[in-house]
Amino acid sequence: MAEATTRRRAPKKATAETKKAVQEASTKRTDQVYKCGNIGRVDDLRITPGGKSVISFSIAVNKKINQGQPNESVLTDWYEVTAWEGLAENIAASLTKGVRVMVWGIPSIEEYEANDGTTKKQKKINAWNVGIELSFATASVSKVVRNSDRYSDQDSDF
Repeated sequence: MAEATTRRRAPKKATAETKKAVQEASTKRTDQVYKCGNIGRVDDLRITPGGKSVISFSIAVNKKINQGQPNESVLTDWYEVTAWEGLAENIAASLTKGVRVMVWGIPSIEEYEANDGTTKKQKKINAWNVGIELSFATASVSKVVRNSDRYSDQDSDF
């Protein structure tokens, strides 16, 4: 019986442009963060003049200092989170103050002048993904189906 042989194509050689694009893409998102915290405030969903949905909310992230020692304390960092389009719409429909969430996105620090004239810094995250932390809550899930540029809730199997 004759053995069947399969021919594999040799992989295409990457061009200098392709190599550069891959390198840029892999180094572009090295500044991403993942934070878990409680929602302190959720603003109303807004629509930009260009028609994009946007929402902002704050989260409090607690960090224990000197854990297990007599001088243990908790340091709270506040982050201003911004989400866009479908994610923003889902956040507006799902999240409220006090809910513990996980946020993944790009961090930044914005300086501003406070009412007393001092310069303050605000930690910000431009969110790629936001989820409810199920160690602290339960959730009912409704799958969102995209109808052209609109989102709608629809009961369906995953």
